[in-house]
Amino acid sequence: MGSKQLKQAIDKHLFISLDDELITQLHEVANSMVADLDAVSVSDYVCSFMQNNVSQSFTEAFRVKYKEMYGDEVKLPAIVSRILEMYVILLALQSDEIEEDTKAQISLIVRNYAVLRKGDWNVLLCQKWIIEMYSYYETYAADMVKSSINYSQLLDAVVPSENWNDTGLDITQQAVYDQIRSLCMAGYYGRVSGYIKTSAFKNLTSPFAQVYVLVCKMVKEWNWKYLSLSPVKKLVEALGENYKRKKMLSNIVTEVLDEVQKDLLCVPNEKSSMLLARVCNNRPIAIDNKMFTALEFGVYIYYEMLLETFND
Repeated sequence: MGSKQLKQAIDKHLFISLDDELITQLHEVANSMVADLDAVSVSDYVCSFMQNNVSQSFTEAFRVKYKEMYGDEVKLPAIVSRILEMYVILLALQSDEIEEDTKAQISLIVRNYAVLRKGDWNVLLCQKWIIEMYSYYETYAADMVKSSINYSQLLDAVVPSENWNDTGLDITQQAVYDQIRSLCMAGYYGRVSGYIKTSAFKNLTSPFAQVYVLVCKMVKEWNWKYLSLSPVKKLVEALGENYKRKKMLSNIVTEVLDEVQKDLLCVPNEKSSMLLARVCNNRPIAIDNKMFTALEFGVYIYYEMLLETFND
């Protein structure tokens, strides 16, 4: 992305366009800040942006970097600073210098904080950028889970054999490994299908408690991040028509705490895991009156848990 795209984003919200030279300078400063990004600064910038604010730490970092590069102070309209706040993060996702794992974590942070705009997405600036950042994790995950699912030859070789040597298969070959991995992945799918038939799951009367426990198991026990790009299909299968049940977040938390054992609650470390923190700490937050279906709640906490366990 070059300064032309930045100019288009800024001009869309200003009556008087900024000078092209200044736009180029803003782009260069933003680009130079990419290398300094870490999880803390990304969380700070995204959280602030999603609340239609500008992070003070971003404003100061941008001011210092601009003066360092151009020798002058720069004064910008607040809306331009807000755009730049996310532009830096978008540049990071597009940079060849940033590791793919880091990009995936940035994408999850953006996805997690998007809950702050639930119900009023239209007031958000640079929506196309956010969607691009939001969906980056899907591309990363698609590459992560790629493997062969053509394993009929493997089954035909293994099942009739008494031991591995009789199969004639070479375990060191990538194709054979991919086939075995695909079979293991199918086993993980089966774990989910089996668990939702158990009394431990069925005895939970709240679909919000059910989805909380199920997501915990999917992410923390069953390595779901290696199997699927989205948990939606399995969550709908588990909840049946109850996936449409809708409640305010504050009431959801009450139901989860009433039915889920304390030792099963996820204690979050990431600042962007707002729903997990809301359940764990049981302290009101700004979006307590937002309505969530059981499916929406499950999907949000799924991605929060993914970030929590990303490096496990």
